[in-house]
Amino acid sequence: MRMMKTWCRLAFLTAASAVVIFPLYWLVASSLKTRAELFAFPPLLFPSGVDFSGYGEMLRETELVRIFANSFVVTLSTVAISLVMATLAAYSLSRFRFVGKELLALLTLLTYLFPPVVLLVPMYVLYARTGLLDSHLGLIIAFTTFNVPFALWLLRAYLASIPTELDEAARIDGASWIVVLWRVILPLAKPGLATAAIFTFINSWNEFMYTSIFINDPQKMTLPYAIYSFMSGQLVRWKPLLAAGVMVTLPIFLVFVVFQKAFIRGLTSGAVKG
Repeated sequence: MRMMKTWCRLAFLTAASAVVIFPLYWLVASSLKTRAELFAFPPLLFPSGVDFSGYGEMLRETELVRIFANSFVVTLSTVAISLVMATLAAYSLSRFRFVGKELLALLTLLTYLFPPVVLLVPMYVLYARTGLLDSHLGLIIAFTTFNVPFALWLLRAYLASIPTELDEAARIDGASWIVVLWRVILPLAKPGLATAAIFTFINSWNEFMYTSIFINDPQKMTLPYAIYSFMSGQLVRWKPLLAAGVMVTLPIFLVFVVFQKAFIRGLTSGAVKG
């Protein structure tokens, strides 16, 4: 009976993994197929050879280095600013007592629940009046606005799971609150910080809607917006489109592979404690 349960669990996990991994495999495999194989029916599970023509078209028609640099500047700036703001706010909400603390935390969560499209028109008007349209700074501000509430709640739960006795011991030794945060709390909160950073990185890296509205200068476009350039009207250029999709997905995949242990620890430990 135990053996049967083990095999059933293994079969379920294998099937679930296949469902999750298959779209990624299909993206990569399709980007390497010839045009004939790409539209073959029934669809071919494996390409007969390796065709890099789609990657060649993408490289010839887009300034890939510049676009990657734009995406990294916007995304990494958003991650850095969001983590600093969310960490300071989470530290205050998890350690200090003040009037309206729970209401403030609830209002912060409510801002995260608003669909981003609701804020699109007001932010566009604001950006048009302040000169932030067609700038990376405008994107960084918008992305930070969307990511800070989630990072704040995740880090608040994680910091609340760290014993306050550590703070008290450091305070007795003469450490200020900032020193306690920097020297005591943050080293213990690395898994939570990694989880918040990965979520923020993914959300910012993949964001398309605000980029397509706020950015008109081709020199300032990011990768998701660059993918859209291969679609015009009823014409979809599938080969470079699939190649660009692989290039967009690759950094996220690498980030998750490198930080997966910290990511899982952050989700399964302090992130689920209240």
